[in-house]
Amino acid sequence: MGKFLIIFFSIVLFSCATQSQEPDINPPDITADIPDAIDTISDFPPEEIQISCTRNEDCDDGIDCTHDICTVDGTCNRIPDDGLCPPDYKCSPISGCSQFECSDDIECIERDGNFCNGNEKCYNGRCWPGTPRDCDDGNPCTNDRCDTDLDKCINEWISSCSQDASTDAEEIEPFDPAVHYSGTFDIVPTLRSDCGQASYNISFLQFSKNATTLTVQAGGFPMTQQPPPDGPSFSVSYSQGSCGVYELTGTFNNANEFLGHWNATFSGTCSICSPQSFNIYGIRR
Repeated sequence: MGKFLIIFFSIVLFSCATQSQEPDINPPDITADIPDAIDTISDFPPEEIQISCTRNEDCDDGIDCTHDICTVDGTCNRIPDDGLCPPDYKCSPISGCSQFECSDDIECIERDGNFCNGNEKCYNGRCWPGTPRDCDDGNPCTNDRCDTDLDKCINEWISSCSQDASTDAEEIEPFDPAVHYSGTFDIVPTLRSDCGQASYNISFLQFSKNATTLTVQAGGFPMTQQPPPDGPSFSVSYSQGSCGVYELTGTFNNANEFLGHWNATFSGTCSICSPQSFNIYGIRR
């Protein structure tokens, strides 16, 4: 009987030891900690600002409720996670946790209030960052910057700069207001805007003058001065109804070139458009 018990317990112990060494066929769910927001691709706007990076730290946006990831293609992906916010709050990639839900782009632009970081976009109730303002006017004779206090681009003329230092002064024809307020002038930089009614792309100006009016045709804008100037300095303007006002002032250095300043302000139906204020250079074709 004792021998039988020894054999029985040996079999039981061997069986238990064998079962304890079997592999676990149910591994833990490694996706359990991934927030739902990461899988909700529809929450993302169709186009995001591409910021280059080499590590996740390069993508830190200072918003506690976003996951800042440097992707394999070297660009930042900032994913809002509502789970990191209190109940009934949403994570905004701009302002963090908030109960505010936008219905259009204007609400986001007004809420942010920063001209220099671009026009924010509303997508699925969240405000997304806009494209930072590019104040480069393409003119090598200006220092360009964005002023957050004035809400506009500043293009300061470099007094020591010359667009064409190689020009022989003796070969330049002096300006005659009775003759030279005419013709086509190419300008630098090109005047551009892509904002609904206030959209334009102007690379040249057409000057004409009669006894009562100086007209400068700038794309679709017939800018005028009445009475016309009797010297090398001019100031023309055009009002686009309830949308905006365009102004161009300038002074001819000689018969073939002028330095000017372009100014565009918007209101009413075009109030969300960005104002423009920068120097231009014109040369006769």
